[in-house]
Amino acid sequence: MKQIVKCITFMTLFCLVLASCSNSKQTTQQSEEKAAHTEKTQSSKELITDKDKKMIKKELLSWLDEHEKDNHKAVSNRYFGNGSMSDGDWYAGSEDGEIQVSNRDKPGAKAFDLHTVTGAVTYTSHKGTTGIDKDAETLSNIEGYNKVADTNKPVTKYLFADNGKVYEYEFTHSEDVTLSSGFAPKDHNGKDPNLRPNEMFQVSDNKALNDFYQALLKQYQS
Repeated sequence: MKQIVKCITFMTLFCLVLASCSNSKQTTQQSEEKAAHTEKTQSSKELITDKDKKMIKKELLSWLDEHEKDNHKAVSNRYFGNGSMSDGDWYAGSEDGEIQVSNRDKPGAKAFDLHTVTGAVTYTSHKGTTGIDKDAETLSNIEGYNKVADTNKPVTKYLFADNGKVYEYEFTHSEDVTLSSGFAPKDHNGKDPNLRPNEMFQVSDNKALNDFYQALLKQYQS
């Protein structure tokens, strides 16, 4: 009888050990898969070189040039500028986290959830220009968009992030919109003001633009 009890006890303990080992292995495997996925995602982002970004920017502006003409909107790639306001990195707020829009390694890309590949601005030109607006090429952060835009109508900034999403914010009081509007500098040395953007970018509901950008970005991430 004692031998039977010992045998049952031994089998029970053996089963518990096996179950524990199995759970531990499964947890380890899940952790490794998660780490691999994160590493793959980060690697994909790192594969977007400055040369790639220039090509993506060119194709996006060409797409916007064609499609915004139908909406009677002008297009510019002058979506961001900070002048000499800060020597650190600037960012935008979004529903998916902070989006880095300038990189001077203060504090650097690792401090942000997302990063812009490029950006663009659309608005109603007070000259009636549609598509790419050459008058906007020399815009500075001082004068803002009132130099080229009808300030009675919205100015929309688009951010094309490295997660494959298009974010946008529509400024309805466009008379005060400048290149730095929508963004803020990141505190990087303990002395800078810890500012936060007053605006929150949302994923654009422009499905055609989102689909085009996702397909375009995949070409450079594969």
